[in-house]
Amino acid sequence: MAGKTKPFVPMLISFNEEGYQIAQKQAEEKLMVLDEGAVWVNNQFCLEDSPINMRRFHNDMVEHFKDIVLHYYKDKNQLGLSATKLIEVKEIPIMGLLSIKERYEKVLESVKAEKYAYDNDLTFKTQREAQDFIDNFNPSAETVDSSAPASQATLDELEKKRQLRSKRTGM
Repeated sequence: MAGKTKPFVPMLISFNEEGYQIAQKQAEEKLMVLDEGAVWVNNQFCLEDSPINMRRFHNDMVEHFKDIVLHYYKDKNQLGLSATKLIEVKEIPIMGLLSIKERYEKVLESVKAEKYAYDNDLTFKTQREAQDFIDNFNPSAETVDSSAPASQATLDELEKKRQLRSKRTGM
């Protein structure tokens, strides 16, 4: 049994407790706002035959709500009104759902921005701010010491490129 090896056992090297707690709070806040939206929809209609599809509701709350309105009033909608018109005619206060959607999008935005905040003392409030920093990051040539000797690998690479150019030009 000389060929038998021990199975890999992962070991915890370090754990960012503070980051974990922040992510936990953000996830709970996201779920609370999503649940608040689902409760709002259920307060508008008795949805026993067609429950809310939470995945679609997460992607776009208002569009899924409009689909629910069309499904709920499919037998009563003799004129073929759109979901928007049905909401107006039935006087459904959709502004409540719009405010929940705005809060949900803000929570999602903060969760995505955290992906860019590494342990480098840089923090960004939005994903856009982080992306702008990444796009505009350009280490200046002044940070490179031109008097420092080049590594042998760099010199070898330059020599290969020079030889390829000379072969192409026939020199």
